[in-house]
This record gives sequence, C-alpha cells and structure tokens, in this order.
Amino acid sequence: MTQVVHRGLKGCEAFLRDFLGDVPPNRILLVRGQDSYRNSGAAKVLDRVLTDRCVVFSEFSANPKEEDALRGVELLRRHDVQRLVAVGGGSVMDMAKLINHFGAREPGPYAEGGDMTAGLPPVHALLAVPTTAGSGSEATHFAVMYRGAVKNSIAHETMRPSHVLLIPEWTYSMPPFQTACSGMDALAQAVESQWARGATDESRAYARRALDLALQHLMAAVQRPDPVNREGMLEAAHAAGRAIDISKTTAAHAYSYVLTTEFGLPHGQAVGLLLPFFVGYHAAQGIPVKPVDESMLRELMADIRLARKLPVAPDRLCRQLEEQVNKERLNNNPVPIDTGLLRRIADALSDGR
Repeated sequence: MTQVVHRGLKGCEAFLRDFLGDVPPNRILLVRGQDSYRNSGAAKVLDRVLTDRCVVFSEFSANPKEEDALRGVELLRRHDVQRLVAVGGGSVMDMAKLINHFGAREPGPYAEGGDMTAGLPPVHALLAVPTTAGSGSEATHFAVMYRGAVKNSIAHETMRPSHVLLIPEWTYSMPPFQTACSGMDALAQAVESQWARGATDESRAYARRALDLALQHLMAAVQRPDPVNREGMLEAAHAAGRAIDISKTTAAHAYSYVLTTEFGLPHGQAVGLLLPFFVGYHAAQGIPVKPVDESMLRELMADIRLARKLPVAPDRLCRQLEEQVNKERLNNNPVPIDTGLLRRIADALSDGR
C-alpha cells in the first residue's frame, strides 16, 4: 500500500475533506492526545472539518495499553466507524493503529493470549497527523502495546496508516525536553536502520536522509527552535519511520525498553543514553555509521540536556539489561552483543548506589 502524504498547511483542509469523503456524521473516530490536539494548534484547523462529525477517543495512557485499545475497538464498533484520524505523538498514532487492526477482527482472541498479528486486514482508512517529531509512527506498520507490564510490538502490513498529514507548525508547541527526546528517537532509528539485518538499499537511503537532517537540525530545534529546524526534524522523523518500517530497529532499542519500564525514562532519552555505546561497539566491529561516533553522540546528549545517571547499582542494572532485553529487536542486530559491553553500560549509567 502506498501512503498518501500531504505536507504543509496550504491545502491541508482540502486534503482532510477528500480523505473523509461523504462519510456520515459520527462515523469518524478521532484518536487524539488529551492536551496536544489543542496546544499544537491542530484543533484550530481540523475542528473546522471534524466538528459534529466525529467520535473522540482521548482517555488512554501515554504508553498504549491493551485494555485501552479494546475500549477503542468497542467505540469503533458501536458507532460503525468508517474513517479514523489520529492526531498526536507516537503513542496516539500507535493507539489508532491498534484500534484499526483489532477492530477488523472477531472479538476475543487477541484479548485472551491468541495470535495478535493474524486476522483480517483493517477495512478503514487511517489518517495520521504527528504533533511531535521523533517516532515516525505515521510511516510504520507496527505499534507498541503493553499487556500488563510486558511491552509488545504488534505488526501487520495493513497497520500502516493510509494517509499522512505533515504540518511543521503543529510541532512548534513541543518544549525543549520533548523536542530532545523525540529527536533522539529519530536519530537512533536512522543509525540503527543502517546496520540492521533487515536493511535494504531503500531503507538505508531513508536512514541516511533522516540522519543528515537530524544532525543538521536537532540541536537547534532544542536550543533555538525556528520554522526551518522544526520542519527539518519533522522530515527526519518521517524518513526514519520509513527506514525502520523496512529494517526495524536493533540492539540500542532492544535494551532501551528496560530503562523505560524500570526507571520511567521517556523512550527517546532511554535509547539516546544507550546509542553512543552501540555506535562505538559497532565501529570496533567494522560497522561504522558515518559521520557519527561515540564521543559526538555523548556531546550531543549533553548539549540537549538528556545525559543522566540512573538510581541503581551497576550489578543490578547489568542483570536487568541481560534479563529484560527485547529479543526480537536484538536478533535484528548485525553482530552479537557481549556481556562486556553491558557491563560497561551499567558502570557508566549507574549512579553507584
């Protein structure tokens, strides 16, 4: 399926109207963040088209949970939804993709431990509108979903949104910390996609573009944001999303989930803390990703104020990394990760308590 992508405010209302077509009132499901929809400025434009035409789903956790997705599926079916619009960050878009995917299936099996990737394809078009610049979820065919404390990646070719609206102005409201975290996620995706086992010439081309844009614009977007670097980071995130849609991510993401679940770090900060170690490790294995290197990434993390220590003893952190790694992502890494690297990570990131 080829995505239909529109860029910029000019013509975006017409694009939305064309997407919705003649769908009857209350047959549109708007999945949105509780605050970002209005704070981003998206509401000022989208409400002119969506007002009185949509059912809103916004009461869900920042990290998509299975029980929230099931509530969304119930809403979709109750209102016989025919189009979905997702406006927000990566979690919002993941939630919309989960609702769309599960909504096309018979009720029950996925809620009872069955195969979460099989089943009928979604029958509904989905428009993804990012208000952050990092996850690239608008370009991918998978979504994060928590079942209890376990983080799952649900994947199906038909989960990829059919339509995308990229409006740089709607990312302007991101504060510096969120800009930094989102940007590091995109940068890490761009790096990992280049060495991933699943990489292709096409995905590497997307990844190189994403990396070039992120290196050019990320620091400025955090420290002195302007329209040029906001647009640059939105394009970097989208290109990185297209890259990992093909290649998927690798070791840095595989181990980052521990830092998110155990210490509450935002995903972009967690993967950013680990990325320098893996860039250095892969370079030593003869797999460099130019022009980045370990020291450059450490300086970048410090400059955008994401560097930090973790409140844990190094031995415990090392065990957590070993025991809680995401094996699917780890198996996509081009070389095995030895325990010496994990020990080095634990010693460097622990506050020594």
